[in-house]
Amino acid sequence: MCRTILVAILSLFCACPIAHAQQIADEEVGARARALSAEGRFGAVVELLNPYLEKHPEDASAWLMLAQHAYWSGQTDSAGQTFEEALRIHANHNPLRLAHARFLMETGHLAKADMVLAPLGRNNAEAETIKGTIAWWRGHLTSAAKCFRNALRLDPDQQEAESGLSSIGLATRPWMYSSGLTGTDTQPLSSLRLSVQGGAFLTPLQAVRIDIQQARVDM
Repeated sequence: MCRTILVAILSLFCACPIAHAQQIADEEVGARARALSAEGRFGAVVELLNPYLEKHPEDASAWLMLAQHAYWSGQTDSAGQTFEEALRIHANHNPLRLAHARFLMETGHLAKADMVLAPLGRNNAEAETIKGTIAWWRGHLTSAAKCFRNALRLDPDQQEAESGLSSIGLATRPWMYSSGLTGTDTQPLSSLRLSVQGGAFLTPLQAVRIDIQQARVDM
């Protein structure tokens, strides 16, 4: 739950400029919606765009802005319904499809997010980034790394993919630790114990480990 909330908050701040950039067909409505969004009045954006879209369902950008702001104002169920209705009308609008997939991912509907992304194939960098994050959350680190690499191949500026790939690399890097313990008792005896442990990941989920211990006692 904490991870979902954190990702949702980060996504809100990252996605706001995207929403602001949406070119709503009616320039006056678009300008008003962007001004309200900049003030953090997400609910007011929803109230503005709902009646507008009843008259202009062909405006895909307005649908996207409505769904995002419904989500950001806490109207999660309404946001989900809005995304679904919007995609029924604008099935080929990629920004809308990507935003819907990210919304589903952040609200824990991972399988449904996979279905929404499926029509985009493997040639969309943002879609590959979202797929990578979904695979990571499922614990499929090999698949996640593959998606992140593909996203960066398609678009080297995909910072989310770069960060995810870096985190997987840090979590699965080779390791080596050593320790030593000495002691003296009343016999008198002195002892020395050395321990070395090392390992490496064959795949992101399979590791090999070697432990070496040596003990010495002096009288």
